[in-house]
Amino acid sequence: KGLYEDKEKAREIYRIIQDFGKIDRTNIVLIHKDGRKIPISFSGKLIVDEGGGVLGQVGFIRDLREIQLLETRLRALIETSMAVNSTSELGEILEQAVRSALLATPAADRASIHFYDEWTRKLNLMISSFDYSAKVWEAPSFDIGEGIAGWVFENQQPVISGNVLADVRYKQIDVSEVKPHSSMLCVPISSKKRKIGVMSLSHSTKINSFSSDDLDLLVGFTDNVAIALENAEQITNIRKEAEELDFLRTASLNINAQTNLEDILNAIMESGNKLLGTEIAVVHWKGRSEGIIKTFVVPAELQKLKTNPRLEDGLTAEILRTGKPVVVPDTAEDTRVNKLVREAGIESFVGYPLQLHGRVPALCSLTAGSASSFASTRSI
Repeated sequence: KGLYEDKEKAREIYRIIQDFGKIDRTNIVLIHKDGRKIPISFSGKLIVDEGGGVLGQVGFIRDLREIQLLETRLRALIETSMAVNSTSELGEILEQAVRSALLATPAADRASIHFYDEWTRKLNLMISSFDYSAKVWEAPSFDIGEGIAGWVFENQQPVISGNVLADVRYKQIDVSEVKPHSSMLCVPISSKKRKIGVMSLSHSTKINSFSSDDLDLLVGFTDNVAIALENAEQITNIRKEAEELDFLRTASLNINAQTNLEDILNAIMESGNKLLGTEIAVVHWKGRSEGIIKTFVVPAELQKLKTNPRLEDGLTAEILRTGKPVVVPDTAEDTRVNKLVREAGIESFVGYPLQLHGRVPALCSLTAGSASSFASTRSI
């Protein structure tokens, strides 16, 4: 009683064996006493005596769970590979990777992907199968080497942790909404060019939930994700370069259409703000008269933030003297920065020399209200 999930199919198998003497490799699902469903392949034949009298039936079964799991995993890998390489949208790539990894790994009930942020030097949560509220989204972030995720990222080695609470590398997040894990898989996501992040699978209550096969599978997923991310980044860069070239052509036409100095400088500053997404653009114009510098600010309503540049030292003097661009990711950490600049709320800026007939009569600085808005002179 209760042995077969589909009792009508079980009766049909019995009738076929009775009528035709045997049945070969038909699939059916058994119900274990603990309620688990076990897919099997069933073959059976009729048992008769020497006179042809029916004594009964004998059946042979093959557990299909492992085969079906392998098929599911292979299908998930193929679907992930096709899906992540058919889009350049980061969100779609990550969603497909998490969804497929959970489908192919029944031992897991949660999945997540962290990316490394070069500015904060942290592994930040990018996507999770658990629906965290916005207020705790930043809680599951790790420094390099911190927690299992941080250790995996730092050492670039995958980890199976059968009991994370007994693992010295594990860091429990002290937020009630972030439930602790019992067991975990964690694998680095990296390309030939750089370390990208980590992908984790976990089970909330069961220890020793994962096997080495599960780990190998997750490594396969992360390899696909890394390739897709590199491809997406290349496509994004190509699109960005095309957009920037189009913008620069338009900006050049606008600048060349101006006839007086102030309008030309305003056009340069407006274009710079739009191109880099900065809030304020400033031009310090020295001209040919020593000791006299004119300052122009865009947008005009922020003229009150204008500061008088130092002629003997400071960044303005350095750029005018050397003719080389300067990037300051954090004004609080650069002693060359005028304290009035910091007091005005400017946390990062880039200064670029404006050259005219072999000399540097002016510089344009583009500023932002947050630190690390500029990485290098490539920003300019």
